[in-house]
Amino acid sequence: MTAYTALHVKQGILTKPIQETPGRWTVLLVTTLAGFLIPFMGSSINVALPAIGKDLSMHAVVLGWVATAYLLASAMLLVP
Repeated sequence: MTAYTALHVKQGILTKPIQETPGRWTVLLVTTLAGFLIPFMGSSINVALPAIGKDLSMHAVVLGWVATAYLLASAMLLVP
């Protein structure tokens, strides 16, 4: 399948196709799957919060920051 840029179509020049990169579908699949897993990770940390609070003697306000920090750190791993 040959893809062309918008500039080529606008100018009527359809002679320079975009090069197909071999791993682009793999990258799309991995990032999409990771994006779908973030809410499940958020649910798992919410289930574990009472045990974390009990073991570390943390108040409920601090536990909210623990969940936020965990989700922020895991989401940052998705950003290249």
